[in-house]
Amino acid sequence: MNPKQYKITREQWEKFQQHYAWQLLQSPDYRLGQAFLNFFNEVDKLMQADGDLGLQDSVKLYYETDNLMAKRIIDKWLDQ
Repeated sequence: MNPKQYKITREQWEKFQQHYAWQLLQSPDYRLGQAFLNFFNEVDKLMQADGDLGLQDSVKLYYETDNLMAKRIIDKWLDQ
């Protein structure tokens, strides 16, 4: 399943943002992509199940240190 078939709602995204903000206070080095995949583990499973490229995208997002780059990947999953 790809981002076109699975979308994160505005409410889910807002809940994640609150969760991530709280986690950053406790762990300032917590990466956006890492937090996103941990919070939305269904997305992580879908990415990893999408063959080698999906697995690579999942790993790239998880370890991305640039929040703008991570957000570009995340945006594909958001229902906007």
